Amino acid sequence: VKVRCMSLSDDLDGVCIRQKNHFLIKVSNKLTVGHAIDVLIHEFAHVEAWDSEEDPHGSVWGVCYSRIYREYLNGFLNG
Repeated sequence: VKVRCMSLSDDLDGVCIRQKNHFLIKVSNKLTVGHAIDVLIHEFAHVEAWDSEEDPHGSVWGVCYSRIYREYLNGFLNG
């Protein structure tokens, strides 16, 4: 997974793109740090749930998002 902080269209906070040998996560450089972290967690859940169901924000994605968010909070609170 490669992550880039960059200029995105005004209606887009982040996006996950599957490329030939890796995933690319793009996060808007206009976000606050806290918002960018939330977007990054959201996009990493897309990486984990990729091709697992038709709905990109379905139950598999939700489980992935929840697990990643809990890991982030545990690291933040215990770090």
